[in-house]
Amino acid sequence: MHSPPSSHLHMENTRWSSPKTGGQWLYWATLTVGLGLWLVDELWTGSPVTPLFALCWLMAVGIRYRTSAVRRMALILCVFVVASLWEQDWDRLIVRAVTFCAGSMLAVMYANSRERSSRLLAQLRQMVEQVPAAIITADAMGCVLSASDEMKKLAGSHFSPLEGHSLPDVLMGQLPPGEAMRRYLEWFQRDGVYTESFTLREHDGLQLEGRVICSGKGDDRILIAVLR
Repeated sequence: MHSPPSSHLHMENTRWSSPKTGGQWLYWATLTVGLGLWLVDELWTGSPVTPLFALCWLMAVGIRYRTSAVRRMALILCVFVVASLWEQDWDRLIVRAVTFCAGSMLAVMYANSRERSSRLLAQLRQMVEQVPAAIITADAMGCVLSASDEMKKLAGSHFSPLEGHSLPDVLMGQLPPGEAMRRYLEWFQRDGVYTESFTLREHDGLQLEGRVICSGKGDDRILIAVLR
């Protein structure tokens, strides 16, 4: 029996999942966090903790939400950061404020990168699904990102939906899981177009040949396989 998709291979992983817009609760939560940190600085601590923990909150928001929401959260938290530093020496105020601003920019850039990856993935899925051939794409960990209708038929109902499953688990049924993953990672590092053989686990070991190519760089790199 095939193994179900593990948590790090499932399509709910944060890198490829669609960023959320955020609701009113997020703004109220951010206001509450900022106010709470400011009160802690005012009442109990000698050294302001607002800049550091506000930045941690902003980074957490950047992992799940869209760029527009992250920008608004950064502006809200910036007010509390300045308030917590207002009575500090100017040198300390400037250094910590600049550090918070730099961290905020990184959070916004990360959120923007996730949005771009999400849009590209949506476009890729739409194109691949309409191609009249057995095509499958996967990321660096072997997680299936998209597949054509022909590929879904070949994979079988046990791998439905196909997105989120491990490509080595679907197409390398002749190999032990560890060996299959090792070979997949070798493919993922190659450049150019090359021919490989695949074994369909759900078709009694049916062997097919296919063309494999890797495209993109860094986190946006994907593997594309076309079976014949």
